[in-house]
Amino acid sequence: MFGNHSHHHKKGTGLIPGLVMIAILKILSKKPAYGYAIRDIVIDLIEREIPKSLIYISLRKLEKRGYVRSEWKVMEQGPARRMYNITDEGKDALEHKLNCLRKYIRICQKIIDY
Repeated sequence: MFGNHSHHHKKGTGLIPGLVMIAILKILSKKPAYGYAIRDIVIDLIEREIPKSLIYISLRKLEKRGYVRSEWKVMEQGPARRMYNITDEGKDALEHKLNCLRKYIRICQKIIDY
């Protein structure tokens, strides 16, 4: 059970994608942002390199669930960029997910301290 850890490192499996989605919602709860800026902050928050594709896959999932909205912004220089915003449903989901994380942290701490 504990010998083979490779299943935690496949893209789209394990804890990281879930944390990425929570991190994206948290970032967008502070202010709207573009994908590349979101990725930089997520990498900083979870302290590990993540593929660009994971950010965009996560953003599409969040958009499909109604937690995030996006619109194209035409830039004065360079290509148009997609700007992401959190919705009211996204704020509610974020609060629920943060409460779950807080409980998870308490349980982890109890195990560590045992």
